[in-house]
Amino acid sequence: MTLKTELIYAEQGITIPYPPIPREGESSNHGFIDVRGRPDLAATIPETSDSEALRRILIELAQPSSLFATVGCALGAYEVPESEADIRYRCGGYVQLFFIDHPERWEFDYENIITDTRDFMNSKVENYKWFIRYEIMDILLKVDNMEDTIPSMRIWLHCAGQSPEAALSSREALIDTTREALARFRPRKRTRPAD
Repeated sequence: MTLKTELIYAEQGITIPYPPIPREGESSNHGFIDVRGRPDLAATIPETSDSEALRRILIELAQPSSLFATVGCALGAYEVPESEADIRYRCGGYVQLFFIDHPERWEFDYENIITDTRDFMNSKVENYKWFIRYEIMDILLKVDNMEDTIPSMRIWLHCAGQSPEAALSSREALIDTTREALARFRPRKRTRPAD
């Protein structure tokens, strides 16, 4: 099978940090937690309680040597009864990240992540039904006594299966594959264009 992907550019961005956002009938957003250089803290993110793969990717992205920092994540699962049997159960989520060296990065650096990891991601699809939407989004970053609008990328991960267990297993495999792909990525030697 081939991995299906889409690249979109968000019309609106978000401000980091953001407070917890309670949601009725859904999992709540626990708000921004700065885990840069703190894998121990990343391991305690509440959204990871249902996914060891999400915990692994957040821990890896929080390592002091990581190229990236995370600004948010989420998971979900649902059923689409009218769908074909092999894609009736759906699940997924997202991880949003930005380059640690953000003053030297621009949108094309995020586009390069997609291009440079495509072959590796495709090699891992096997019989899974995966779809990834890469969303490039500006964030207003207000941390470390600075304020800057920078690009980020929200990686939306979508999976389907013929049972809830198959869909969840597929999601764990997709998150782990995304983690491995990001670990292999090396940015190109370009710099952010001058404003």
